[in-house]
Amino acid sequence: MVSRFPRSQGQGRSGRIALIAIVLFLVVSISTIVGFYTDLLWYQEVELSQVFWTILVARILPAAVFASAFFVFALLNLTIVGRIRPVYSRDDQVDPFDRVRLQILPVLRKLALIGSAVLATMFGLGVMPEWRTFTLFRNAVSFGTEDPLFNKDIGYYVFKLPTYQYVYGWLLTSVVVVTLMVAALHYLTGGIRLQARSNRVSAAVKAHLSLLLALVAVIKAWGYRLAQYNLLYSKRGNVTGASYTDVNAELKALQVLVIVALAAAVLLLINVRFRGWTIPVAAVGVWVLIAVIAGGIFPYVVQRFSVEPEELQKEAKYVAYNIAATRDAYGLDLVEVKEYPAETGINQQIIESNPGTVKNIRLFDPTILRAAYRQLQEIRTYYEFVDVDVDRYRIDGELRQVMLSARELKPENLQSRSWVNNHLVYTHGYGAVVSPTNETAIAGQPAFLVQNIPPQASKPELEIKQGGIYFGEGMADYSVVNTEQKELDYGRQEGNQFTQYAGDGGVEVSGLLRRLAFAWRFRDFNLLISGLIQEDSRILYYRQIKERLQKAAPFIEFDGDPYPVITEGKIVWMADGYTMSNMYPYSERLNFEERTATARGAGPPSLIGENNYVRNAVKVSVDAYSGDVSIYLWDKKDPIIKAWAKAFPGLFKDASEMPEDIANHVRYPEDLFRIQTHLYSRYHVTDPVDFFTLEDRWVIPKDPNVTTEGATAASQAEELQPYYVLMRLPDAATEEYVLILPMNPRDRPNMVAWLAAKSGPEDYGKLTDFRFPKTRQIFGVGQVHARINSTESISTQITLLNQQQSRVAFGNLLVIPIDKSVLYVQPLFLQAERNAIPEMKF
Repeated sequence: MVSRFPRSQGQGRSGRIALIAIVLFLVVSISTIVGFYTDLLWYQEVELSQVFWTILVARILPAAVFASAFFVFALLNLTIVGRIRPVYSRDDQVDPFDRVRLQILPVLRKLALIGSAVLATMFGLGVMPEWRTFTLFRNAVSFGTEDPLFNKDIGYYVFKLPTYQYVYGWLLTSVVVVTLMVAALHYLTGGIRLQARSNRVSAAVKAHLSLLLALVAVIKAWGYRLAQYNLLYSKRGNVTGASYTDVNAELKALQVLVIVALAAAVLLLINVRFRGWTIPVAAVGVWVLIAVIAGGIFPYVVQRFSVEPEELQKEAKYVAYNIAATRDAYGLDLVEVKEYPAETGINQQIIESNPGTVKNIRLFDPTILRAAYRQLQEIRTYYEFVDVDVDRYRIDGELRQVMLSARELKPENLQSRSWVNNHLVYTHGYGAVVSPTNETAIAGQPAFLVQNIPPQASKPELEIKQGGIYFGEGMADYSVVNTEQKELDYGRQEGNQFTQYAGDGGVEVSGLLRRLAFAWRFRDFNLLISGLIQEDSRILYYRQIKERLQKAAPFIEFDGDPYPVITEGKIVWMADGYTMSNMYPYSERLNFEERTATARGAGPPSLIGENNYVRNAVKVSVDAYSGDVSIYLWDKKDPIIKAWAKAFPGLFKDASEMPEDIANHVRYPEDLFRIQTHLYSRYHVTDPVDFFTLEDRWVIPKDPNVTTEGATAASQAEELQPYYVLMRLPDAATEEYVLILPMNPRDRPNMVAWLAAKSGPEDYGKLTDFRFPKTRQIFGVGQVHARINSTESISTQITLLNQQQSRVAFGNLLVIPIDKSVLYVQPLFLQAERNAIPEMKF
């Protein structure tokens, strides 16, 4: 009995491990099935089932094709191993490992089948995340523009090349893995006998391995061919794109290596007949030698001894390619340049002749105003103003700029966080707050056009009849509506006001299967057992705006700053969607994450990744009450959105279908403008010589209100942020809604230009570069801020206010071009250290 105990213990441990493995597998499998099922229900609810099934097919079909190809290829080669293996008898005693081989041989076919199936599954699953790449490949369209080196349409690089590169990498990895498997199996079966004194590798095995290595060489030759196109994204020169050395040395080296790799493949195929080691070793040796000389030494020599002594002359042509491509890829080629005289002095006549511009100057900083909103208008602890946005409304027949914020639900602040409270009672936020940008109330606090709960609007254009906000910027958790438990609509002095959800949003929680599925998905047993949930109850999820949009169209990148619009008595969220690529030849690549990280703690970056092409391709609206999603095709010229429209027919609505009242609130997106202005600071220069010598390089000025302590040199958070202004542009007849940003010369504090992007319905997206005269200095924001601080009358007031537990805070310093002059505006706020309600003093 003692001798059996260890084996029993081992068997018990193995059994427990197997049981745990089975349980884990079931949990993962069930979670996958439940996620699949509940996502399908959500897509059906928002009437986007086509998106769900199209994506599913786009994931599964390539995975099945690639897995099948690997399985057939692997099984074929492993079967060949079984066919050409040596024959052994139990009397053989040549190699001690032969006994092991005799145990393996009877199950060799089964091992080959299982091994091929397992690896094929792994290699197939690895293809699934690439569904976007394959979908664009199948639906490619022409850009109508060719690259300057290979004269191929840009669509080849954006749509085709990524697929070819992925397939190349997959093929090379697959063949190498199968080759290693074959070599290992040949060793197990005795075709390779390292212990033998002679004939360590049988002739048949040499032929088999030579055939596989020849295939590797052919694939590698294709890789060299594809690498030639990768030169269009080279970083060797001063700008992105193939440089002089890339074109005259690296490209030639790759062309030679294609021939060398194919020659090596031919020699390896010949070796299938001769079955020796001399030919393979010679082929690989010559290949490596040429790769080192042609791919490494030759380009270095050209760069060091030909390019560097006269770099400007050698690289000028390729810099010109980069300038043209970058300006096209980012829409900078459409910027109109105008001279702006910036005459000194602003008199009363100029002020009176521009009443719309002066009247709509934004006095409140969004960050400061958010603090005021929270103190004055959150009203209950479970409400929150996530963000403050700027927009314009026609009020009393006059276009006026306002600031507004939706009052969203923040269940984390509930005093009683029971399941019923979290998910059945407190289901939504309520209403919004609106204040004019240029008015203050008593003690410098914001004047409200819409305030309180229920919303009280002083203007009929801003009246909110349906104030429930079930979908918003901060709605992360799920809610269940239409239950036996009434929902809290809003609190009031004489008692809480309750409601029953009347919208068509959400998925019905009817039947045991659905309740079980949602209970599993949200890891919440109460969804299964609660008696408050009825047959017509609905569960709301994917309630956060960006998450909802990303689910509806996962192939589009959405802006991180959706903004609310009051229209027809309800609240609708607006958002911008982008198509992006990092495969535009010669275009400068940029870290979008760094560029879209907003300043002063406003949140995470909107866009991620390093890209070199972007378009604001779609505009989206989401009903805050029902969650209805409408995606409008905005940039019909964008080839990438054309490809997605082919892949998902019927998903996009035409821009002309957007309701007029919503279209009036479309705006040029800040994130796109941040990207464009950063690049334009360099790429406003179109002469390659001036560009190369950094002549007339601009920078986005630093925000004088943001300290640089703890910030990195590359941080965009120190920079002045673009701002919306309702103003009359030079030579314009009426006020327009524009996004503007001033620019400084590099290493100089003065202002050299200001950029404007129009948001009006007639000239939407028109970019203008207003250039200041180079013959005199125009003050920049940093200089003006310093002058404000150094003005005795102002500094004395700041000293008096900065005491008795109060502090002074400056708002945004705005540069307002007006008539032919420049007006600088910076509000000054007083804020107490505790329970602060910022009050504008000057």
